[in-house]
Amino acid sequence: ADANSEVVLLELTNLSKIGWHNGGGLNFGKDGKLYISTGENSTAPNAQDDTNLLGKLLRINKDGSIPNDNPHFHEFKDHNRAIVALGLRNPFSIAVQRTTGLLYLSEVGANYEQIEGYDTSAAPAFANYGWPGIDGPPRNQTRPEGYRAPVYAYDHGRGEGTALCSGDFYNPAKPGADAFPAEYTGRFFFSDYKGWIKAI
Repeated sequence: ADANSEVVLLELTNLSKIGWHNGGGLNFGKDGKLYISTGENSTAPNAQDDTNLLGKLLRINKDGSIPNDNPHFHEFKDHNRAIVALGLRNPFSIAVQRTTGLLYLSEVGANYEQIEGYDTSAAPAFANYGWPGIDGPPRNQTRPEGYRAPVYAYDHGRGEGTALCSGDFYNPAKPGADAFPAEYTGRFFFSDYKGWIKAI
């Protein structure tokens, strides 16, 4: 790679030296926009703070500009207008279903591992996944505006897992002779650091 060819599309909020919950994923949605997930840098309040890009799901154009149909384009400031969802703790990866545009985030919670959903084929809608006030399936907690419950969650404290590392949809364009049986088409396969793979 030619180092001089680098083009900076977006600068994220500066991270502290804590060293945890900094990662995330990149994937293009069915709408052609680039979706970016970010961790909250082990500072839980970041996830609900609309003045930084940490603990968020972001949506930008391919050239790094911010789409003017983002839910809070006119209310948020500067790069924060890229925010389409708040309330993430440590979203390891993003997968987008080729056929539907359904986006799944593999989110590592404090006690629960969670698959969070977002629709990239529809007009962008604001969502709040609840962290730090809600971890896992909602119970009697106060739900923030725009709250969206997990698509799927499991309790790693009961030994069911360690950390939800990654996942992807199985939607082959042209299934070959070695393809999975047809009943697996459309399912989301995900792995846990404990050493297993499951599908929903």
